[in-house]
Amino acid sequence: MTGLKSLCEKDGLYEDLDGVLDILTRRNRSSRPPAFLWSRVSDTVHRELLYRIASELNLPNPRLIPSKALEKHSFSFLNGASLNGLYSYYKTGMPRKPGIHIIAGICNKLDIPQVSQEGWLGFIRNNNLFSWGNVPNPIKREILCRAASELGYPHPIFLNNDDFSRRFHFLGGKSLTGLYTYYRNRYDGARGIIIRKMCEALDLTPSKEVWIAYITSPDTNIFWDIIPEEIIRGILYDAAEQLGYSNPRMFSIEDLKVGLGELNGMSLYSFASRYFAKDKHGSRNIDFICDQFHIPSLTLKDWFSMISHQRNFRWDLIPNPCLRCILWRKAGEAGKEHPRMLKYEDLAEPCRFLNNKTLVSLYNHHRPEARKANRDTIQYICSLAGIPAMNTVQWIRVLSQPDSKTSWDRIPEDVTKYILYQAAKELRLQNPRLLDYQDLCTVRFDFLGGKTLSGLYTHYHEKQGDNGGALVQNLCDGLGIPALSNAEWIRMIADSSICHWENVPVKVQREILYRAASEMGLRHPRLMGTREFDSVPLSFLNGKTLSGLYYHYAARIKGKDNRINEFVFDQLSIPKMEIHPKTGRLNTLDNSTQTKYFDSLANRKDFVNEYLKRFPFTDLLRKYTTIRNARETGIYRKGLITVLAPMSPRGYMDFLYEIVKNVPRDELGIRKRKDGNYSLQKSELYQLAGIREKPEIPNRIHFADPDGTSLPDRDSILQSLSVYREILNIKIKMFHLVPCRFLVLYEGSCICQVKVPLNPGDVITDNLDNEYEVSECREKKTEDGYILDLKPFPEQEESAYAGMHSLSWDSNDSILYDYLSELQVEVRNNTLNPLLSVVLGLKKEGHLTSDSLVQLPDDAFYNKTLPENETQKQAVQLSLSLDEEINPLAIIHGPPGTGKTTLIEEIALQSYERGENILILAKTNVAVDNILEKLYKDRVPIMRTGNHIEKKSSLPYAPIFSTSNAQYRSAIGDANCITLGTPMGFYLDRNKREMSFDLLIIDEASQMDIPETLFSLGMAQKCIIIGDHLQIPPFPIQNEVLLEYDPDINLEKREKLQRSLFEKLITERGRYHTLFLDVNYRTENPHMISFISDLIYDGRLCPNHNSVYYSVPKQKRKGLFPGQTIEIVDTSEIADIRARQETEQDSTYYNLSEAMLSVKKVLDLLKEGEKLSDICIITPYKAHAEKLKEIFLKHEKSFRNPEGLHRFIEKNIYTIDSFQGREQRNTIINWVRSNYGLPGMPTRTGFLKDYRRVNVALSRAKRKLILIGDYETLTQSENPRVRHIFTQIKQIKTKQKIVL
Repeated sequence: MTGLKSLCEKDGLYEDLDGVLDILTRRNRSSRPPAFLWSRVSDTVHRELLYRIASELNLPNPRLIPSKALEKHSFSFLNGASLNGLYSYYKTGMPRKPGIHIIAGICNKLDIPQVSQEGWLGFIRNNNLFSWGNVPNPIKREILCRAASELGYPHPIFLNNDDFSRRFHFLGGKSLTGLYTYYRNRYDGARGIIIRKMCEALDLTPSKEVWIAYITSPDTNIFWDIIPEEIIRGILYDAAEQLGYSNPRMFSIEDLKVGLGELNGMSLYSFASRYFAKDKHGSRNIDFICDQFHIPSLTLKDWFSMISHQRNFRWDLIPNPCLRCILWRKAGEAGKEHPRMLKYEDLAEPCRFLNNKTLVSLYNHHRPEARKANRDTIQYICSLAGIPAMNTVQWIRVLSQPDSKTSWDRIPEDVTKYILYQAAKELRLQNPRLLDYQDLCTVRFDFLGGKTLSGLYTHYHEKQGDNGGALVQNLCDGLGIPALSNAEWIRMIADSSICHWENVPVKVQREILYRAASEMGLRHPRLMGTREFDSVPLSFLNGKTLSGLYYHYAARIKGKDNRINEFVFDQLSIPKMEIHPKTGRLNTLDNSTQTKYFDSLANRKDFVNEYLKRFPFTDLLRKYTTIRNARETGIYRKGLITVLAPMSPRGYMDFLYEIVKNVPRDELGIRKRKDGNYSLQKSELYQLAGIREKPEIPNRIHFADPDGTSLPDRDSILQSLSVYREILNIKIKMFHLVPCRFLVLYEGSCICQVKVPLNPGDVITDNLDNEYEVSECREKKTEDGYILDLKPFPEQEESAYAGMHSLSWDSNDSILYDYLSELQVEVRNNTLNPLLSVVLGLKKEGHLTSDSLVQLPDDAFYNKTLPENETQKQAVQLSLSLDEEINPLAIIHGPPGTGKTTLIEEIALQSYERGENILILAKTNVAVDNILEKLYKDRVPIMRTGNHIEKKSSLPYAPIFSTSNAQYRSAIGDANCITLGTPMGFYLDRNKREMSFDLLIIDEASQMDIPETLFSLGMAQKCIIIGDHLQIPPFPIQNEVLLEYDPDINLEKREKLQRSLFEKLITERGRYHTLFLDVNYRTENPHMISFISDLIYDGRLCPNHNSVYYSVPKQKRKGLFPGQTIEIVDTSEIADIRARQETEQDSTYYNLSEAMLSVKKVLDLLKEGEKLSDICIITPYKAHAEKLKEIFLKHEKSFRNPEGLHRFIEKNIYTIDSFQGREQRNTIINWVRSNYGLPGMPTRTGFLKDYRRVNVALSRAKRKLILIGDYETLTQSENPRVRHIFTQIKQIKTKQKIVL
């Protein structure tokens, strides 16, 4: 032992206690005490001093001295002084072991004896214990044992938390809360765990018997968490043994409720229930408990025993290896080669290895899951168990057995796929897709032991409900049999001995027809007749014909009147020929009846034009000379002699006059007339030919032929109305409330984004009750949706649209839907007025002839020049001849610039003069304004209907005639008047006067869809419909609506639904009185008119013979009307492709090079003396119109008049659609499209394929037309119409035109 002496290195030690006490108490105060250090005090003195301290503190041993007593107690033997210096020395100057109390450590070093047990007990009884950590473990163990004994417990483990708060007799009435607190601070854990830890720390670990007594004691609240794992594991095994199990994992929940002998009849349910609410990650409760106590998994023998003895065994608990073993054993008992061959009946048989228990419960357990997965239950169980699928050979062996009744829903898809390939191979077919349903149902296949595949067919037929080839194709698709390319299909059809055409996809059939037409030298499949189908062998099909395809569709056709060829083409969605096969012209509904080349007036003109390049006009007057000369020079066309030979001399002159009537006389070598006019008269042509009769005034009206037409049945009319009602209903549901996002306010228009398309012209309302008219709607490709250009009523600041988030758009369609519903009721009840009866086909128009028309003298016309135009004159007479019963309808076809508005003005004035109320409706406010502008000058009562006219009309005086002008409305009173508006604007007008209308005039009727036109027709008793179906059609029905109406809608049906009522009526020849306005007044130069006429109207348009062109001689004419009135600017001549290519922007396009060239051309026109206000630029694309405005602003310095340029940018740059109904002196067109793929591949030209839009663009100019575009792209378009149109345009430069 190292004493305290060792701490004093030099000088003497204090060996006397009294000397130390003298120093500490300063008994001799006359002298200064020497320096005192506790380190110089000897061990003996320290020991004596500690005993003196203990004595004063009434402690039996210095080891019991508390630290704070040294620091704070005033010792009497020190005259009331403390010994804090001594404590500091012990604390800082003396080394000590961690965890050993300071005083205890000093006492150890000074060999002060330990406190006895009784000493400790006495100390604890008489003092407040400063720390239980200083109490030796044996003393604490004795205290715990005495406390348990005093409370009657056999072991301290029985103590609970509250027991430590009791006052114990052996401690003089003190509690053990301090002891409990001491151990609680040392150990964390659940209730009871501290007592267990306390026992373990004091070597008081309970035996198993103690723990059993603890668990079974009625006075104990069991804390299962404190019971050691090995004790509980032993209890679980003992319980399993009592229940006859080899493993606790074999328990069921019911077993846990059984009283156990070892636990004095107590069950383990309270123990197990502690785990029921815990997250067991899919394990059952018993397994989870066993896992906590490391009880090993069940052996296969254990599982068999458990399944055998448990009444409601849970099959979701069994591991896959065990389940796999059970299924294999069952297959062996059932005599099956593989578990997947088992059936329900097998599972219902008792299993010897399971003590005669069946496996029905296993089947029933997995059956719902299998059904949900659309799987056979036994196959599903086998898959869960990891049992490999039967190989193909095994399945074939099973299916080939005579008594096999295997369900096809059990056979794997790869096996079914193999079987189909084998069936096709046995029938010498190249692919299963060529199998026919008869092959499956009737052929006995060798590889199946002579069995058919009728079960397979029946199985899939019941699942899909398809028949024939469609089922086979769907079956192949479902089995993953690769879809074949068109080329592969064609090669297989060529190599196969038979072909079931119902199996061949429509796209392949369509491809075959196109290839067949090409091999036969036909321009289009629709030129194929029965002979071509039935008798022409095709090399690409190895000499086969298409008779099988022909008779396949012949068997499906209904009705004897249908032509099989047309039925085939329609079923395969082969489009109508865009270029007429006989005439080579654009194929329109107007020329669909032409069957020969010379049925086309434009072709006759082309022939005569070529003839006059070679021969004098006088040779043309003799038809046989004409035929001979044509043959000699190689310009003869097949069919010419057939056309000309039967004609009489007079008939030939009439025929010839229609061809050459627009050619100035001097161009034909004929001297001018005395009145100075160079137009050719028919009478003069008669004289040149030596015909003495006077020519008759030609009748321009195609009168209805009631005897030669039949009426549709009432049911078909009702069905047609139902179709449009259904489409309207879809639109109402789809667009009732359209979410939108406001983007920007641009040039007075509100630009926003929506998810669905809306139609231009629609009036809509937002959630803030602002009203708008849709100006434009275009698709946005970068993200789903459409961009809307909305015209607000009235205009507001941009901040007013901040809360805009939805648009409501159902009022118009709801109105039309209700109207069609009422119309159907009237059709059923036969209560329609004559006008609608005639339009719908319930009634025929009456007989009219030229002689029965109202004959109006020329001086009775308000427009004195109108009678000079015989067509317009007859149109007025036809209109005045209509009545409300027999002839209530006339249809007038008015191409661009033919004076439709002038004609409407005349008809309206004549009818007004007769005391009639006239209603004039047009699709657009622009068309209504054009008519108002005419009638405004005639000083007749006019009412302009529609709300917010001041915003919808561009005419400053329109509000004067508005129904909202109460003063004006009052001045008219009840007198008859002329009312104008759009259909919906008129119907929704809040201020209009209620009146009946005698006559309805519909302008631009080809832009109205069928429901809106029918709605308009219900407003009057007789009607004149004026329009041009060869210009812009109605806005198309949204694709989303069409697909909702018919997901399988084909191209023909789609186009039929998009047609206007005007187009439908005017093309039903013989049903109605119709007339074609043939004189163009807009364009000054006949060469421009001739080009549009030949391209679109089959040569039927004529220039105005009273124009300047026909009043001046040839030389002067060339100066006034230069040959290049149509100027072609071909950007494909720009060497750099990138410099001329289009740019796509949100599904629309612009072309920077064309925009730059447009600036140059405008500047060139200004140099020629043209005014900026007389120039306009039109383009198919909105993005390009915006780009044009941007480029012109960038070149503002190039223009002398900035204000004029700004007006030009705002008012004279249009899209084609927005320019219909307008005209301009000089028109520049930008075609925009310029793109290139691989060499020889067609180009993309978008909606330029709609020749009607091209017609609108080409027909706007009065003086000059400038066409800017990439003609290499345009003439190589994927669309035949675009190729044809722009090839004709490109040839303008080189084509010499005599006949106009």
